[in-house]
Amino acid sequence: MYLGIDLGTSKIAVVLYNEKENKIIFSSSYAHNALKIKDKFYEIDPEKIKRICFDIFKNIPYKKEIKGIGISTQMHGCLIVDKNFNPLTPLITWEDKRTLLSFKYNKTYIEYIKDICKNIENTGTTISTGFMGATIFYLKENNPDLFRKENKVCFLGDYIASCLTKEKIKTDITCAGSSGIFDIVKKEWLWNTIEKLKIPKYIFPEVVETGEILGTINKKVAKELGINEKCRVAVSIGDNQASILGCAGYLKNKLVLNIGTGSQISKNIGNYKEIKYCDTRYFIKNKYIVVGAGLSGGKTLKILEKFLKEVGGKIFNKKEPSLYKKMHKIAEKNKSNNIITGTFFSGSRIFPEIKGFIINLSEENFKLENFIFSFYLGVIFELYFYYKNIGGNKEEKIIGSGNGFRKNPLFAKISSSIFNLPVSIPLTKEEAATGTCLVIAEKLSGIDIEEFIRDNTNRDVYYPDKNLKYLQQLYDTYEDTIKNLTKIF
Repeated sequence: MYLGIDLGTSKIAVVLYNEKENKIIFSSSYAHNALKIKDKFYEIDPEKIKRICFDIFKNIPYKKEIKGIGISTQMHGCLIVDKNFNPLTPLITWEDKRTLLSFKYNKTYIEYIKDICKNIENTGTTISTGFMGATIFYLKENNPDLFRKENKVCFLGDYIASCLTKEKIKTDITCAGSSGIFDIVKKEWLWNTIEKLKIPKYIFPEVVETGEILGTINKKVAKELGINEKCRVAVSIGDNQASILGCAGYLKNKLVLNIGTGSQISKNIGNYKEIKYCDTRYFIKNKYIVVGAGLSGGKTLKILEKFLKEVGGKIFNKKEPSLYKKMHKIAEKNKSNNIITGTFFSGSRIFPEIKGFIINLSEENFKLENFIFSFYLGVIFELYFYYKNIGGNKEEKIIGSGNGFRKNPLFAKISSSIFNLPVSIPLTKEEAATGTCLVIAEKLSGIDIEEFIRDNTNRDVYYPDKNLKYLQQLYDTYEDTIKNLTKIF
């Protein structure tokens, strides 16, 4: 039996994998309500996360049979702990914006950092606000007392793994690679850049391969939680890579489209290479993936639902608890629509100057079903934009992961018709927790991850719809609009 746990921004998900039956036998999630937002500061109490995790472990079924624990963790953000793993800072999350504050030389922190980091290579990404590299620089400038030799900066999953084992803090390449100051080809911290930023080198943890074992659960902790004393704990894995492993295995001849709060498209590219508009990330076993990350996704539908609720309240004096199911049913009535919505309500990672837009409105198409449908379409169009820049078309199918696909089949129908590929939905609901669980089960019990994926993919496949062929032509207009807007700015 193997346990996988995913430490998300709003919830903690957990799964139990039975290697003899080759299936997930238990799956659940728990809202942690630990995120606190004040102005530009986005912070999570790591001790609260630890308490919730330990409570979950105490109440998990079959806990005496658990051979290994895998941990998936949110990436980019960081915290600092002392030698006894006591948190000295909150987890400063990937959404944090404190480095947008004014620093010196008429620059913000992130502008100053980017000037120093502009010529670095092999990170696969540009350093951004909310990334460990940027946040640790801010902390060094404002809280220098945190930087004592015995302290370490780490990711949330690293902290939990060390609390379970009492082994020294280690991180893996998928997490370190999300910092913006790590060479994912040479697999080492960018020490020259770190020196230029005047960050003490000793604050950074040792980096190991994805899937490495940190150690055996500490005996006192095992007794407290009631878990098998021989249980092994793996070094945590970045949630993006873990979720891919949990729904698509080693990503052979597949694309993964994920729609959660935001959205991502992920493709296996084998060896390291950089691709315009996308991140290159370390995957596993010396393989790399390219990721196009959109800010639109479930958040887009939330914005639309809020708008429709306000219309209902202000015009009809009517309140509805939730409109998502109604929105989906109405959008499915769309037959032929040329309304195009750019769902950039929070800007875009690659074109931060662009905001949301709606074009092609006419008297004939200005109908509610067309309007709502265009929002679904906008989310998938952004992912297709990345795909066209990635290039290559050796994929046999798409895996649609995340609650966006699971709760809204319309996303699968649209994706299949735009990408011209069949779309399958995983049977496992907690992909990241499942992925990290499978990695440790493969290492300790030799299970076949690809076999698990074959046995746990939904047989209800969505195929390209000839009635939606017109969407391809509509995409060309969408892309032209993006290009024209970026010229304006």
